Amino acid sequence: MRFPILLLLLVAIAYAQLCVSQAGRLYLASGALYSIEWNNATAISGPQGVEAALEGAGWALLVPQSGGAYEAPGVVASSCINPQGVLNYAKIYNTPWGPAAPVGLAYYGVAERDGDYYPEPYLGSEVAGCFRLLNFTAVSLSPLGPTAGYSIQLNAYVRSNSGHIYWAQELVRYSPSGFELLINLWNMTSSVSTLRGVRGLGSLAFYGEDLYYYYLAPLPNLTAGCMEIRASGDSLEFLLNGTLMDKVVLPEAGLQIAAEPSLNGRGLPMDLELVLGGYGGVADVALVERGSLELKLYVAVGTSLVPPPSVWSIGASTREIAIAAASPRGAEAFVDKGEPQMSQLWAQPLCVYYLNGTRYCGRTEYLVSLALPNGSRLLWAPRGANLTFHLPTIRQGGLELRPEASELNLTVEGPLRLRPEYEAYFKVYVDALGSAVELWLPNGSRLTASQFYRAIAGVAYEPLYFAGGGREIAVAHPLNLTVVYTAVYRGRADDLLGLPSPLSVAVLQCGNATTYSLAGLDGEYNATYPRVVEVCSAHLFSIPISLYLSPLALLLFTRKLFRRRNVY
Repeated sequence: MRFPILLLLLVAIAYAQLCVSQAGRLYLASGALYSIEWNNATAISGPQGVEAALEGAGWALLVPQSGGAYEAPGVVASSCINPQGVLNYAKIYNTPWGPAAPVGLAYYGVAERDGDYYPEPYLGSEVAGCFRLLNFTAVSLSPLGPTAGYSIQLNAYVRSNSGHIYWAQELVRYSPSGFELLINLWNMTSSVSTLRGVRGLGSLAFYGEDLYYYYLAPLPNLTAGCMEIRASGDSLEFLLNGTLMDKVVLPEAGLQIAAEPSLNGRGLPMDLELVLGGYGGVADVALVERGSLELKLYVAVGTSLVPPPSVWSIGASTREIAIAAASPRGAEAFVDKGEPQMSQLWAQPLCVYYLNGTRYCGRTEYLVSLALPNGSRLLWAPRGANLTFHLPTIRQGGLELRPEASELNLTVEGPLRLRPEYEAYFKVYVDALGSAVELWLPNGSRLTASQFYRAIAGVAYEPLYFAGGGREIAVAHPLNLTVVYTAVYRGRADDLLGLPSPLSVAVLQCGNATTYSLAGLDGEYNATYPRVVEVCSAHLFSIPISLYLSPLALLLFTRKLFRRRNVY
C-alpha cells in the first residue's frame, strides 16, 4: 500500500530499465542469453528455415549459436543486464518486535540455477493469488500495541502502450471488525503518483504527495479465497472467488501485467507478490501467532493459469510486512511463525534452445522437420531415436498430392530437415453427353477426346474434340472439359421378312436440329449431325414390305386372276 521511505529516497531519481524486450522479429546476438515467453505453439525460423519448435505455452532460454534476424511469431524475447540485481531490493526490516518483511510468494522474473541467474520475465493479461487459512491467527503491531488483524495482498505491476507503469493491489484484510476487500491503484511511472481520468467504483485520495485510487468493501467471514487481477485494453478487473468486485478504467491502451527484473520509476523491482503483511496504517507489521497461511500464485500463460517459473520468499514493493517465515511445498508456500529469510522457494527447469536445431531439456534433443506440401511437422527427438512417418495423400481442391513412398523410416543422429517427394495429380471433370466422368491424372499426362467414344440407343457418338481445346489436352492443372461429338445414326432398314427395305427414312434429332437419311437400294442409311454435346434421339421409319417384293407380288396376283377365268 505505502512504500518504504528509504527506497523512495534512494531512488527519487528516474525509472531504471534493466531489461530490453522484442517480439515477433528478433534480432539476436551470437552466444548471448535471452529469455523467451510464448502463449501458443509456434516456431523460430532463421535463414536456413525452422531452428526451434516451441510447444504449448511457457518460458525458455535462448542461446543463439548464430546471430542475426529470426522470425518468431508470438514470442517475446528479453535480455536483461544483471538480472539478479533486483533481488537486492528485497529487504528484511528491523522493527521493535523483530525482523519483518512482506512474506509469501514473490516473482521477480529472475531465477537462480546452480549459481547462475537467468531472466524469466512475464508479460500477460491475468494473475491470481489464492489463500487458505489453516487455524491461522495473526496480530498487527503498532506503537499502540497489538491488534487482531493482517492483510493478504496480491500486488502486480501493469504497463501500458505509452510506457506508463501502474501498481495494482487487491487485499483481503482482517481486523476485529471482520474481513474487508481493499483495492488500490498507484501510478509508478515517476517518483510521485498522479492519476487523472480514472473511473471505477472507488475514489481518489492523497497519501502524502501521492494521488491514488482506492475501493473498500466489506466481506463475509472467509477461510479461503482467490484474488484475480485482469488487464485488457484500457481497464483492470479485480475479482474475488470469481466475482467481479471492481473494474477500473484508465486513460490508457494496451494494459498488460508485467513482472521482470527491472526497476520502476520509484526504483522498486517490478515484482509480482502474494504476501502477508500488517493491516495497514500505523499497524503495518503482522505477527503470526499460530496456524498456517497457505498461498498459491498463478500467472496466465496461453489459456491456463500456471505457477510462475520461479518464486522467492520475500516481496519488495509493499510497505506492509510480517514477522513470519515461508516454506515451499511443491508449487505453493506456507507462511508460519518464524523469521523471514530471503530465499528462492522454487525454480522450474527450463529448456535451452540454441537455434541450430538443438535444445537441452534435461537431455540433448534434435529438431526433426518434416516439410510436407500442406505445412511442416516439427518434433524433438534424442540421438538414436527410431522414427517412422506415415506420409499422407494430400487433397487440396482439384489438386491431389501423392507421396512417392508411403512412409519414411530413419534414426536420429542430429537435426534433420526432411522433404519427401510428392507427385501432383489433378482433377479432370469430363462432361461426356451430360454424363460426368471424374479422373485424377498425373501432372503432364495427356488426355485425348477419342477416349470418350459413346454408343447410346443405336446412335454412335464419335468424339471430335474438347470444347475450347483440341483433340488432345496436356494436364497441368484441374480441368473442366466437355467433349464435342459427331452423332451417327447408321444401319440397314429391313422389311417384315428381313429383306432390305430401300427408301426407308432414318430421322436423327439433336436438340432443335433434325437430319434425315433415305435408305439406299441395299437398305443402308447414315444420318449424321456434327458438334453434338447432348444425347440425340433417333427413329427409323421402315417400309414393311420391301420394294423388291412388289413386282413379284403383282405377277402372282395376275396369275391367280387368270386361273379363275379359265375355270369358268
